[in-house]
Amino acid sequence: MGGVKREVNIACIVDEDHPANTCVGDWVLVHVGFAMNRIDEDEAQETLNLLTQLLELEEEFNHN
Repeated sequence: MGGVKREVNIACIVDEDHPANTCVGDWVLVHVGFAMNRIDEDEAQETLNLLTQLLELEEEFNHN
């Protein structure tokens, strides 16, 4: 998020149909260091946009 890189455990999204080598480039929801599920690029972009808006509102609120 925001250019920050972290190691993520992908054990929760790997199975016979989706081996580890197919995860590269996938968009995923991460919680406490674990990839919880794959999401499509549109959903990922919408989530990033909402998080950006929240950060902007927080900054605005903290400056007042």
